[in-house]
Amino acid sequence: MNSNIGKLQATLSDTSIGKIDNLIEILNNNIMPSEKLTADDVHIRCMYIVSEELNSCGGKFPLEELYKIKDKIIDSPVLVGHKKDQLPIGRNFYAEVLFKENMHWVKSYFYWMKTSDNADDLQKNIDGGIIKECSIGFTFLTPECSICKADIRTCRHEPFGIYTINSKNQSCFFYYKDIDKVLETSMVYRGAIPNTSISNELVIKRNLSTANQIAEIRSLDVLDNKTTYLITPRYEGIDVVLNSTNTSLEIHLLDNLNISQQIVSKLFKEYPKNLSNHFGQLIGYRGKERCSKDELTKFLCGEQCKVKRVELRLFPNYELMKSNYQNIKNIRYKVALKNDIQTVALSIMTKEGIRIFSADELPLNNLGLYYKPTVLKNTNQTENNPRYSISSKGSDLVLSLYTKTGEKHFLVRRFLKQKFLCGNKFIAEKLESVEASSLKSSQLDNGFMRVLREDNDSMQVSLSGANIKNFTLQPMCIHQKEKFLFYNSN
Repeated sequence: MNSNIGKLQATLSDTSIGKIDNLIEILNNNIMPSEKLTADDVHIRCMYIVSEELNSCGGKFPLEELYKIKDKIIDSPVLVGHKKDQLPIGRNFYAEVLFKENMHWVKSYFYWMKTSDNADDLQKNIDGGIIKECSIGFTFLTPECSICKADIRTCRHEPFGIYTINSKNQSCFFYYKDIDKVLETSMVYRGAIPNTSISNELVIKRNLSTANQIAEIRSLDVLDNKTTYLITPRYEGIDVVLNSTNTSLEIHLLDNLNISQQIVSKLFKEYPKNLSNHFGQLIGYRGKERCSKDELTKFLCGEQCKVKRVELRLFPNYELMKSNYQNIKNIRYKVALKNDIQTVALSIMTKEGIRIFSADELPLNNLGLYYKPTVLKNTNQTENNPRYSISSKGSDLVLSLYTKTGEKHFLVRRFLKQKFLCGNKFIAEKLESVEASSLKSSQLDNGFMRVLREDNDSMQVSLSGANIKNFTLQPMCIHQKEKFLFYNSN
């Protein structure tokens, strides 16, 4: 695939209307027309514009790039047939990523003026199924080869070519990486991505089934190496927004419906004051057993169900809110870089897995991603076994130990594996959890461990991994500061 290296421009085409007032409010906020528009002024429809499926150009969008498109598509023009020499017929004002027909899609909402030429004809042709496919024009920086991960313009592979890799035939394609800008969306006679559509399904997918719309990733590869992430357990609950004063607490579901004040007063007699659009989650319980989301929904609707108690978990925003209220708790969380998420997740996950948020964004702005870590299994190991993680920070080693009683983190200075195996001893210092999370380190190993001996702060440990099998941590004092000797137990 030979071309000049640089920014690429691409177009993907081959040569129940919902709560309209909410959409109008979003339109006015995002587009900011010189005069506020009303439902009487505009037609609104939506496009299922791009998905994860392989297109006719030999390209695919990874999930993280769909989220970039979702943000960058706002305020882009709507054209006919990618004809940039003609004025737009509409404009995109909102988008979301949702799961449809076993894959993720970007669904973009657009509008056009009822007073424009042929406005009613366009509406009739869309609703009548005449105009039904769509496409996107955009720029991106890197077409990443699916086989070698290099820029496909410089590697030896070609889109749709068949190559034998590890004795198996693989069809080559490329990933659209580093989406730079969405130039426009277009109504076309045939889209390059299969099953694009234009629809009047205008209900934004935020309702009691919100959790079903949150993307679930199968690999951490879709995450950015430099971003700091906030990790929480994944609960089968209902996401809510909280507002409170000294005299009242309001709980809103994410489809802007309120929970009955009578139910709120019954569930939460005391509550944190002065909450403003604080993100949280309702979780239903029967005794100590967490109930399903469907059962919790029945409870909130006043129907007979298994739920006997409801807890409200407050998510951390910029600062963790302290509370000692009955049935109101802070959600457990940790902060980690991509390379440490697997290990951190093992210490905090539920049986459903974890939820991953960007630490730079409020949860209300981005509902995060679901991920279920791979748990090592053998006949002698259960999910209650202590676990460990080993990472490198330059020439130093970062050692994290997770047990039922808590977690410990150590920084081993100027570590050399060969000298360690030969019996050399190294100086280690204890780290707080926040310090360990903030270190931008590369993970070397993680797995289960067995504590052979523990006496106060002295430990002898056996690890399941391949890098380091056994070690001892022995406390010592240097210049009146607590340090540790770290050495091979063998």
